[in-house]
Amino acid sequence: MKVCIISHFGYPLYNEDLSSQFGGGSEVQLYLLSKEFRKNVNVEVNVITGDYGGINDQIEIIDKIKLYKILPLKRNFFNYFKFLFKFSFYLIKINPDIIIQRAISPLTGLAAVYCILFGKKFIYSIANKPDVDSSKKGLIHKIFRFGLKHTDYIIAQNYEQMDLLKKIKIRNPSHALVLKSGSTIRKNELDITNKSDILWVGRAVNWKRPELFLKLALIFKNHNFKMICTKYVNQQYWENLKNLTESIPNLKFIEFVKFSEIEDYFKKAKVYINTSIYEGFPNTFLQAFNYETPVISLNVNPNNIFDENNLGYYCNDNFDLLKEKLSELMQNSALQEMIGRNAYSYVSKFHDIEIIGKRWIKVINFILEKTKKN
Repeated sequence: MKVCIISHFGYPLYNEDLSSQFGGGSEVQLYLLSKEFRKNVNVEVNVITGDYGGINDQIEIIDKIKLYKILPLKRNFFNYFKFLFKFSFYLIKINPDIIIQRAISPLTGLAAVYCILFGKKFIYSIANKPDVDSSKKGLIHKIFRFGLKHTDYIIAQNYEQMDLLKKIKIRNPSHALVLKSGSTIRKNELDITNKSDILWVGRAVNWKRPELFLKLALIFKNHNFKMICTKYVNQQYWENLKNLTESIPNLKFIEFVKFSEIEDYFKKAKVYINTSIYEGFPNTFLQAFNYETPVISLNVNPNNIFDENNLGYYCNDNFDLLKEKLSELMQNSALQEMIGRNAYSYVSKFHDIEIIGKRWIKVINFILEKTKKN
């Protein structure tokens, strides 16, 4: 069975020698899945990703995964044509049985067109709320919506996404389900006495509201804050954030950390703060839970995990409540430890990538077997 994963900005996750920023949580999930798939002797894993340059050829094999580094990273008129040609050419060259793509993109529509023309199967994985927002307009969203309507299977991260999916008119697929995000589960013992920081991790985008973390650091002046904030499309926004942090002595601003090194920051975090307006299921939640770090989330509560599992606190977009809960946690180490243990138990039980990967394989086999019967 040939699987082709499309991960435009995921290559830096595969090449640890490359000091470039990967896209985000969507790329992390596809990366983790590809590593699980390649453990199966019956699965050939191919990944179409961005052209990050370097001395290596455009086709590279890393850990039994074949990477096609062919998609342009910059947006301009010439690259649109280059993008379309290379994407189509290499899909034909790979000849996959099934394509997996995640997050809103024109690649969704292009992948669907390829599958229609060549009789292949396509799984689309919802990343975030805008993926199922019917109010979006414009050519790119029309291309994406075409792909969404013609995918063979849709994977959601949470039940809110499933509810939103029902509200928009999707002619096809007849199948959609929730598969939880996966995480590599820590097996070794953890030294919780080494925890000291209040942590925030994310891209510099306005819907993640990083300014609120700066505001929090100004209020809790006697505590150490660390902010890993990577550049994204609006670099001026990132520059402004960085400049603001220079006047906050208890906050350390970190521009970039490799995915393979990010766990060190979660190990040392007493609390992880999420200030986003919306998220699918943040990969950073899983990283925090894996290292017994309580999470305080301002406005994100996928599948009501905070209400049902005692992993931290959901603040219903109430900043005063966030302040209250942070103060409560910082004054009570026993509470921190108890919530941290709950968090690790939860992520181990429900988000182990080894289990999630097997569930994905079952879905893929189901789609392909159904095709044979038809």
